[in-house]
Amino acid sequence: MKKFATILALVLAFGMSAIALTACARSNGGKTSNSAEEPQEDLGFTEVEMYEGDEEWEEGYLSMAGVYFQPADLNDGSDSTKFSCHIELDVSAMAGNNFGFGEGDWVPYLTVQYRIVAKAKVSGHEAGDEIAAGTFMPMAASDGPHYGANVKMAGTGTYEVTFTVSYPGSDTYLMHTDEKTGPGGVYPTASYTFTKEWNYIEGAWDAGSNT
Repeated sequence: MKKFATILALVLAFGMSAIALTACARSNGGKTSNSAEEPQEDLGFTEVEMYEGDEEWEEGYLSMAGVYFQPADLNDGSDSTKFSCHIELDVSAMAGNNFGFGEGDWVPYLTVQYRIVAKAKVSGHEAGDEIAAGTFMPMAASDGPHYGANVKMAGTGTYEVTFTVSYPGSDTYLMHTDEKTGPGGVYPTASYTFTKEWNYIEGAWDAGSNT
């Protein structure tokens, strides 16, 4: 019986050692060294950054990223062939907000206005000419909801794009204000406006460029 117990103990010890060695071989600082990495989701299109990094509206705990890609057909009957590109402002909640959103959540019911002007001479336009302006619609793509619009550009060139983001009023989106059920915050009444230089490249999405 002692002999059997000794053999069993040796077998178990060997098995545990093998498992530990396998785990060490496959681990590298908490990341697997397996060459077959997890495939990333293929959206079927490439978003191109309009400017580097997120614009943060700290007063409102919002993170905003501008992107563009090929014009999209929309269920309002929009014909993508009449536009140059589709531009978006992806708006997500930052950590620590007191509006009831989780970090990274899309924030609905905002009003997002845009204005694009030529910063330098482009096809048929002088510097300072307005190229496009309007109010984004909330909409959904395969990668989730966003604010966006199809726009007609004046070709590859340097532009300035201005976004104005406004929170909803109490006639549009209500917030609990009592201590027991409220998130603790009240939406600011002031809008947030920011302007970025945009080096627009016609067809950049086909090359997967992030210029």
